Amino acid sequence: ALNEQDIEAVDKLCYNFLIQFPDLYGERHNVQVVHSIMHLSESIRDFGPLTNYTTFNFESILGGSCY
Repeated sequence: ALNEQDIEAVDKLCYNFLIQFPDLYGERHNVQVVHSIMHLSESIRDFGPLTNYTTFNFESILGGSCY
């Protein structure tokens, strides 16, 4: 389980990433998905670790069924 100190570290890392993102990848790639990273620590507080509600496996199956 993540404690508050871990979540605060995630928050700081995400903030630093978002500040540097436009310089690293260009402003045109700074889209809504990137913005949603700003809310990651809040989601962890509300719902627990990302492994509790990840949709990666489901989306992977959907992506494979399109072909």
